[in-house]
Amino acid sequence: DCSSVVLACNAYLPLLMPKVSSVIRAHRAQMIATVASPLPLLPVPFQGAVSSSDRNVEGIPSYYGRSLPDGRIIFGGGRAEAPETERVHALDTTMMGRVQEAIGGFLEKHFPEIARLPVTHRWGGAMALTPDKRPLVGLLPGSKHTYIAAGMNGNGMGAYGTISAKMVADLLVQTPDAKNPYDLFNPERFAVL
Repeated sequence: DCSSVVLACNAYLPLLMPKVSSVIRAHRAQMIATVASPLPLLPVPFQGAVSSSDRNVEGIPSYYGRSLPDGRIIFGGGRAEAPETERVHALDTTMMGRVQEAIGGFLEKHFPEIARLPVTHRWGGAMALTPDKRPLVGLLPGSKHTYIAAGMNGNGMGAYGTISAKMVADLLVQTPDAKNPYDLFNPERFAVL
């Protein structure tokens, strides 16, 4: 009974619409969180493409982290240490010991003060990567009523998620057949869709 549908399910979109699987690829991300530190151990968010194997996966930095306002530190990455499992099992949230060990090893080598903080949480989740590292936001090509917001490239909880919601809301209230003003994220940029 609705006039439009918005599919905002990021890495899970290919399960609903297999035709987007050539554009949206799921990868698992693994993270840790530490207890709060009284010292500013990571005052600036960190993104680095340095790993024990000196690789990154599909252009995403191998390790990344930041301090939370309460002093806890979240840090993740390590996919390059086990690309065969992190891509194949992208939608599985089970922790992989090899990747968790890689995160710890990276911290010990580059951020020993952080490595000494007790870890309170470990988690994994699916990220959706696109070939050009930009999300897909707009009408699904060939549709007049199905909008997508997916392919956040690991930035869904931050930059892209919030702005994508606003962009889709704007698109829903514009006049029919109006041009998508958000060319940078327009799904039409991929001919396969």
